[in-house]
Amino acid sequence: MATAAIKKRGYINSIQSYLIFGAILLGVSAYFGYQQINNYLAANDALKLEQDNLSTMQTNVAQVKTDYANLKKQYDEQIASINDALQFVLPEQEAYTNLVRIFDQFSAQNNSQANPFFVSDVKFGTSRQDTKNDYSVLPVTMTINASKSNLMKFLQFIENSGMLENKTRLMDIRSISINFSSADGASDPTLNVSLAVNAYFQKTKTTTTATTATTPTN
Repeated sequence: MATAAIKKRGYINSIQSYLIFGAILLGVSAYFGYQQINNYLAANDALKLEQDNLSTMQTNVAQVKTDYANLKKQYDEQIASINDALQFVLPEQEAYTNLVRIFDQFSAQNNSQANPFFVSDVKFGTSRQDTKNDYSVLPVTMTINASKSNLMKFLQFIENSGMLENKTRLMDIRSISINFSSADGASDPTLNVSLAVNAYFQKTKTTTTATTATTPTN
C-alpha cells in the first residue's frame, strides 16, 4: 500500500512538473509572439512612413521639374526678347534706312504748325570700328528746324536712346550748332539747328564704308 501511495505521489508530481513546464513554455511563447507582433507592427509603420516619404519626395521632384520648366521658359522668353530688342538698339550693320525712319517717326509724332519739328539733309559719314570696345560707330549729320521745346525733346530722345524697353537705336550727340530763324523776342522761336550724332552698331570683322545719303522731307 505504501508503495502504491508513493508511486501515486510521484505520478502526481510528474504531472505537476509537466504542467508547470507547459505553463512556462506557453508564457515564453506568448512573450516571443507578442514581441514578434510588435516588431511586425513597428516594421509595418516604418514601411508606411517610408512610402509616405517616398510619395512626398516624388511629388517634390515633380514640382521641382515643373518649377524648373517654368523658369527656363521665362528665361528663354526674356533672352529672346532681349535679343530682339538688341537688333534695334545695336544692330549688326549700319542700318541707314532704320535710322532715317527713327527721325521721320519722331518728326511725324511731334511736328505741328504751332510747335514745329522738321528734319532735313540727313547724311551718313564713314563708319568705323572702335578699337577699344566691341562696337562700331556711324557718324550722322542733319539739319533741324524746330521750336525750342521740340528741340529739347529731341535732344532728350537722343540722350535716352539705347534702352531695350523702347527698342531705340543707341546714339549720342557729337556737336550742335543753333541759329534763330524767327524774329527775336518770340515766346517759342523757330531754331535752325545743325546736329551731328554718332549711331552705334555691332562690331564687324571688316570696316564698312558708308555712302552719303540725303533724305527727302516734306
